[in-house]
Amino acid sequence: MGDTGSGSVLAKLRTKEGNTIPYKFHSDILTDEDGRIIGRVGMGRDITKRAEYERALERENERLDEFASTLAHDLRNPLNVAQGRLDFLADAADDEEYNEHFRAVNGALDRIERIVTDVLHLSRTGELGAEKEVVDLAEMARRVWTSVEHGQAELNIQDEVMIRADSSLFERLLTNLLRNTVEHGGEDVTVWVGAMDDPSGFYIADDGPGIPQEEREDVFEWKHSTKSGGFGIGLQSVREVCNAHGWEISVTDSAESGARFEIVNAGIVRTEPSDIDT
Repeated sequence: MGDTGSGSVLAKLRTKEGNTIPYKFHSDILTDEDGRIIGRVGMGRDITKRAEYERALERENERLDEFASTLAHDLRNPLNVAQGRLDFLADAADDEEYNEHFRAVNGALDRIERIVTDVLHLSRTGELGAEKEVVDLAEMARRVWTSVEHGQAELNIQDEVMIRADSSLFERLLTNLLRNTVEHGGEDVTVWVGAMDDPSGFYIADDGPGIPQEEREDVFEWKHSTKSGGFGIGLQSVREVCNAHGWEISVTDSAESGARFEIVNAGIVRTEPSDIDT
């Protein structure tokens, strides 16, 4: 059989302890003074650290792709709001509702700027920076509801809740949860927002089709979706915001057989029953 010359081979080596490690073996031929082959010499080395580095690099690339997908998803809704309002202004610049629509555009664009700032911070530090202040859950939910395309859906505020949260991140959380209820519950879905007594926290519930039991463990994974052809980027973003605040989020059945998202350990400051529904 002819000689194949020098070369390297990647293989898996089983150690005497029974472990399997990645191994690289390199060999060279030996020749005498006349160039005749007289043998072969080789050496091998454990490349576990190199393999771990390559896997870590691959995970980091996936993470960057995930950040880009999350950013694109979070920007889509305020951009759509801005574009729709600007189209209206183009045809009704002298209408008495001009100022209302102009403020809505400014608000949507300001939110885009806050999202970009959050994601840039996340990509540089690996974590979201939550600067907590007292935020009105009901007021925030009502404001977010006006920016979500909700058709005939109805929002009911059950409690006036004050909560310690980063206002910008909290707005992202509510936007994604409320938009999720409309996307998966339908344009005539009814949504409830209220406080939990034990453990301390708040919930967002609806009367839509709900989320199957077997999907609830994976529903916050970014590639998961309960909607055909979609990705669960919004709920993955919700989990990131909860993690940044030290909150825990889970999903269960609502009293109306829909979905109920519960956020606990959320630092509720004060809770009062609401007399006003949206």
